[in-house]
Amino acid sequence: MSSAGTLSLTNCAVLDVRTGQLSEPTTIRVREGRIREIGPTAGTDDETLDVKGRTVMPGLIDAHAHVMASDLNLAGLPKESATLLTARSIPILRNLLMKGFTAARDAGGADWGLVEAVDTGLIPGPRLFISGKGIAQTGGQGDFRARNEVDLPDYCAHALGSMSRVADGVDQVRHAVREELRRGAHQIKIFAGGGIAGGVPLQYSHFTVEEIRAAVEEARAVGTYVMAHAYAAESILRAVEAGARTIEHGNLITEEVARQIAGRAYVVPTLSALEGRFMHADELGLAPVRQRIRDAVDSGLRGIEICRRAGVKVGFGSDLEGIIHPYHWLEFQLRSQVQSPLELVQSATLINAEILQMEGQLGVVEVDALADLVIIDGNPCEDASILINDARPLGVIKGGEVVRYDY
Repeated sequence: MSSAGTLSLTNCAVLDVRTGQLSEPTTIRVREGRIREIGPTAGTDDETLDVKGRTVMPGLIDAHAHVMASDLNLAGLPKESATLLTARSIPILRNLLMKGFTAARDAGGADWGLVEAVDTGLIPGPRLFISGKGIAQTGGQGDFRARNEVDLPDYCAHALGSMSRVADGVDQVRHAVREELRRGAHQIKIFAGGGIAGGVPLQYSHFTVEEIRAAVEEARAVGTYVMAHAYAAESILRAVEAGARTIEHGNLITEEVARQIAGRAYVVPTLSALEGRFMHADELGLAPVRQRIRDAVDSGLRGIEICRRAGVKVGFGSDLEGIIHPYHWLEFQLRSQVQSPLELVQSATLINAEILQMEGQLGVVEVDALADLVIIDGNPCEDASILINDARPLGVIKGGEVVRYDY
């Protein structure tokens, strides 16, 4: 394994994810974690890795991860030991990185300490862009209290395992956003509608426009944005009208709403989380709602097609939790029904880099980009099976450090 010093990759077929084309064999020179030169005459250094003609593509990005969700019982996670939850997150993070995901936007649960542990090399994992705890309204998605619990609305705001905290009214929402930003959140998540995990009907809308706008104002004041959990068309439109920059899930989007949000917001579908629950319905006690889960997957596929036609940029997310964490390949498989191989790759690289506000630094193999790279056989922009078959990449490089090398 190399350190993040100087490294030259020789005999590389570099994948241009903008066009889907591979270069002729060339050399990539990395210094201090960034790509400094690309070309047949690029200098080589003492540490050289011969890629032997294989493809070098940008590291993949998961724009909707839950690295602390080691169990599907989200309501029970805040009651677990913080040290145990952290220990459980280690294989989740490691496996993400070994699959070629060199960056992940955590959609609730991870904290600044986990970011620091990954950044300093204590825990191997992708670069983390955390949301802290998602902000929910009383009785809405993300309020995981039982009906007989009478704790204060923010009863889990300080527990490591909690995916969310509760805030009601403009002032509470502002305070919650400021607090999550103080704790190190890179972006803010709000629950703008119902969902699957909490049992709140998908068509329900949460928060007033004024409350959502308050969250957006606070996030924008420090140069970041709001990601809004929303399935139903009305919830999606309300969130975007109030200034939300990304819509998480978006399964029930309509043609009209897609046209209205095009150019204003991204949509990040997460179909593998639903399909995984469908596959494990019996052991998860979800057999009675198996058909509802199947319908939600089908709606999500239609939603991606609707977004494509309307010109809405679609990111790549997974939303995987508990026993379904291994199913990133399933997200690629499902989407391959409605997206071309090039679109799949762009979702997980170029578009997700835009979502992370890291254009030109992540999601591309270009000079001055961070040296987050994946080495594979073949061109995934032409053959989606390269991503679908769950074969781990031959090599993974993060920040110029070789973290996987299997050929």
